[in-house]
Amino acid sequence: MNPATTINTAPDSGIISLWNRSADRLQAWIGHNLLALAARAAVAAIFLYSARTKVDGLLTIKDSTFTLFAEEYKVPLLPPEFAAHMATYAEHLFPLLLLLGLCTRLSAMALLGMTAVIQ
Repeated sequence: MNPATTINTAPDSGIISLWNRSADRLQAWIGHNLLALAARAAVAAIFLYSARTKVDGLLTIKDSTFTLFAEEYKVPLLPPEFAAHMATYAEHLFPLLLLLGLCTRLSAMALLGMTAVIQ
């Protein structure tokens, strides 16, 4: 008998059983919609905070943002001025869409792409 295909039918015991019971109760009490909203809000808050550090006022990009993109991030294939504008606007738009639940997959992919390029 192949060990990879055997199924463990023994009942959970100890900490695993306690964890599963707690998770089931929490899921019944909170529900998927509230958990999804909390997860979207947590991610959106991080990116919105980052976006707000790059601007003065509503959307006036700081000089330090241009310096950051020219010297620190060095985004490939894009001029630093253009990259600074695009990243700043994207960091304002996509978290709001994510928080509102609009175009969530597109917004999540855009934010993930931003983190992949800037790293």
